[in-house]
Amino acid sequence: MENTPSDLPANAVSAHCPYLGLHDDRFTSLAFSSNWNFCYRAKPPSSIDLSHQTEFCLGSQYVQCPIYLRAKAGPLPSALRGSARLPNSGGRLGLMLLLLLLIILAAGLFFRTRLLEMIHNGGFGLASPQVLVIDTQFPLLTQTPRTIETVLASWTNPALIIPTALPSNTPTVNLTETTATLTATNTLTLTPSKTPTRTPSTTPSGTCGHNLDVTFGSNPVFVIHQLERGDNLNMLAPKYQTTPNAILAVNYHLSMPVQPGWFIVIPVGTSNVTNVPPFEPYQAPGVVITTDEMARQLGTDPRLLSQYNAFVEPCKLFLGWMIVPRIQGTATP
Repeated sequence: MENTPSDLPANAVSAHCPYLGLHDDRFTSLAFSSNWNFCYRAKPPSSIDLSHQTEFCLGSQYVQCPIYLRAKAGPLPSALRGSARLPNSGGRLGLMLLLLLLIILAAGLFFRTRLLEMIHNGGFGLASPQVLVIDTQFPLLTQTPRTIETVLASWTNPALIIPTALPSNTPTVNLTETTATLTATNTLTLTPSKTPTRTPSTTPSGTCGHNLDVTFGSNPVFVIHQLERGDNLNMLAPKYQTTPNAILAVNYHLSMPVQPGWFIVIPVGTSNVTNVPPFEPYQAPGVVITTDEMARQLGTDPRLLSQYNAFVEPCKLFLGWMIVPRIQGTATP
């Protein structure tokens, strides 16, 4: 099927060429020149020369790219091809089948050897047959009948024997009466005391900042998320009802691939972030300053800082996470 603009999402960000993607993800691309960026306008998709990416693919100049302007998809010219190639799944499958065959042969040889050892050593629990050999050179022994003599003895029924009294060695116990006197003592009475209750602390008035994974703002709504092991943009996008391209667009200089432990900004419930600047996550340590002074220290505009963080003026204490609006060429001082 020929790649056409109709294949793209309706709300895709057009900050770069819409035919730019990874070799295993059509709608995700790196924000910098890389051999892992593939051109899907070409047929088959191919890695792109780094200088061509910088000049056309990664900016709005893609509309002047000769490959983008072609009427029909075709092979990428050799002068524009990068060094990466699509993985050869057939060769990998053959190698896996060969490895599986070798494992089966080794297991069969091992069990065959063990089976022979068990048969040889009688390992199945069967007793070895014993052969009785009779030597016929000597006559068989015969038993001589034994004479049993019967001896009669006198017997007395023990029930008819009258027992004789025997002297007793049991000591005699003399019991005497003992009067016990009980003395009343004072009883200790426990009086319950009141347990002090703790009043939960509240955030002081005028505190500005957010917690991780808690939404804030409006039009659009944002959340700051710390990446965990196994997280990637393709997995996070449907969870927050957005797209990988929208996540890339609202993060200032986000490198790919993402790593566990990084903090990223995610738009919630929308992929239309065309007029939204990129942001950097920042954790305020709990400093008492004004919004203007905080914006000056972060090198950003105080109005945009309050707008996208939905701060309630006036801010007196900055504690927690916030998103810092950035434009190209600015960064945290």
